[in-house]
Amino acid sequence: MHQCDICLPSFDDVAVITGLNEPEAIVDHCLGLGAGVVALKLGENGALVADAD
Repeated sequence: MHQCDICLPSFDDVAVITGLNEPEAIVDHCLGLGAGVVALKLGENGALVADAD
């Protein structure tokens, strides 16, 4: 993950892998692993995009 400039996971996939079920927690987790930008896909609810700032 620390080598990713942009991480583009789907909510369902990352929720299964991490056991997390809140979009903000998943994004924080991915950022904590070193991703530069996380764009978490939320299906019909759009996406949550964040960076470390």
